[in-house]
Amino acid sequence: MSLPILLAVFAIPTVSIPFVYLAGKKSPKAAAFFVALIALINIGLVLSTVPTILDSAKHVYKESYTWIQSLNNTQFSLFLDGISASVALISLVLIFVAALFSVNYMAGKKNLPAYYALLCMLSVGLVGVFLTSNLLLFYFC
Repeated sequence: MSLPILLAVFAIPTVSIPFVYLAGKKSPKAAAFFVALIALINIGLVLSTVPTILDSAKHVYKESYTWIQSLNNTQFSLFLDGISASVALISLVLIFVAALFSVNYMAGKKNLPAYYALLCMLSVGLVGVFLTSNLLLFYFC
């Protein structure tokens, strides 16, 4: 059984959204660095799948999970190939840069905790779109 790398890429920012918001209540700068750290962790996780993508016969890294038990054990799968890994990495780098750039650019603006929480939610949606192969999960992203 391989480690659930892609599930972690999807779950870490999802779980972190309320913590980013609470950190932003104390210090917007801390929330920005928290979002940047989450993006860096996800960049590392996506990059860790690249050797598997390059070495596999179909050039795909795939994880499958049972999702909804009541609907005949509905499965959802997360996968990365060369194109989706590239676009996911570009998206994560842009989230990282946006979080760091917005520290000074957004200084003094209203409702910064919500801004950084929404930036974290944006990373979930963007990366989720490129990871999922399930239409329902794609819709949620």
